[in-house]
Amino acid sequence: MNETKQDDLIFKLVAMGAEGFEQETNHIKAYFKQTNFSNENVIMELHGFNFQVSTILPTNWNKEWESNFPMIEIDGICEIYASHHTPKFSQPFSIHIQPQMSFGTGHHATTQLMIKLIHQWNCENKKILDMGAGTGILGIFAIKKNAKSVTFIDIEEWAAQNIKENIALNHLPEQEILCGNHNLIKGNFDGIFANINKNILLEHANSYYQHLIKNGHLFLSGFFDFDENSIVVVYKKLGFELINRMEENGWIALEWQKL
Repeated sequence: MNETKQDDLIFKLVAMGAEGFEQETNHIKAYFKQTNFSNENVIMELHGFNFQVSTILPTNWNKEWESNFPMIEIDGICEIYASHHTPKFSQPFSIHIQPQMSFGTGHHATTQLMIKLIHQWNCENKKILDMGAGTGILGIFAIKKNAKSVTFIDIEEWAAQNIKENIALNHLPEQEILCGNHNLIKGNFDGIFANINKNILLEHANSYYQHLIKNGHLFLSGFFDFDENSIVVVYKKLGFELINRMEENGWIALEWQKL
């Protein structure tokens, strides 16, 4: 399958609700939340493609990480390590993460792009929301950069527990951790981090605008370059100004300021 055909297929799968992909030369693995998956829709939309559907049970990503992944170094910014690693402490910041069943080990391009953007922003004394926080890695990074406070929200209960554990591993003060969706957002924030996916970012756009202070900064990632325009159109219309952009392997991260 050539690159253009893969891109076309990914675009179709994203429209169907896929939230993650693994690309190989001759096939693509697409990941859906079980609650958003329709076998009938797949049969109808993927007519002409050979495909197989399987259900993945909840995974202990801690064990997967220990068996497959090395320590991460983002040069000049931070290192991300687990308990089985020997940290070098050679970067300005070090983040200790045990992912358990939560996503956000630091290996994915979107996480690294977000960390690079956040590193360029002055977090000191800022009140921050980490939405769809996963392991809490982005909010933890902000606390290490002297953020005043971080509210973590994730829809999964195990993620909320994992965030609490990871905050403790980094010897940081307790923070507000909520389990649920964007309806739980209360108050106003100086900065909002959201590394999720295109459909959720579009759904949450109004909430982010409502709960970000004037001149506050919004950091978005979790989508491909071919979805960038649809994100940009919606957020500009709301009253955000795009002030920074990064790209890696087709993944995009955007920094906005509320006008």
